[in-house]
Amino acid sequence: MSLLLDGGNPTRSNTTQLLVNVKDVNDNAPRFYTSIFQESVMENVQIGHSIVRVQAFDADDGPNAAITYKISLEAETLPFGVDPDTGWIITVRDLDREENHHYEFEVSCLSKNFYHSHIYPSTRHCTLYLRRLFTVLTSTCN
Repeated sequence: MSLLLDGGNPTRSNTTQLLVNVKDVNDNAPRFYTSIFQESVMENVQIGHSIVRVQAFDADDGPNAAITYKISLEAETLPFGVDPDTGWIITVRDLDREENHHYEFEVSCLSKNFYHSHIYPSTRHCTLYLRRLFTVLTSTCN
């Protein structure tokens, strides 16, 4: 409430309500819901197959709460990628269990407004195991 006086004799006054909106600043780091993600996947899945979704949250509001995801620096050597908007880990190349049956890498989440804040990205470990698919063929002889 604001009170306004005119300084006259007699003093006259009027009141009004004042509403102040406090805008959010990007002062919270995004955080993953869990500290480790682990999943198994068949080696014969198609390229583009969604394996596991890494999820994080940001306590900021509006655009400051938007998060982007990325795989650690050695991502070029992995047969996986991450959707930067959703956090889904997907296959980007064919998988071969004989070549490698176990992948461990880190995924980072950071505020999309990261460059306009003093917040550092959060990083979590992600482990993926490949399983061999066994196909049993049966035939009926007459």
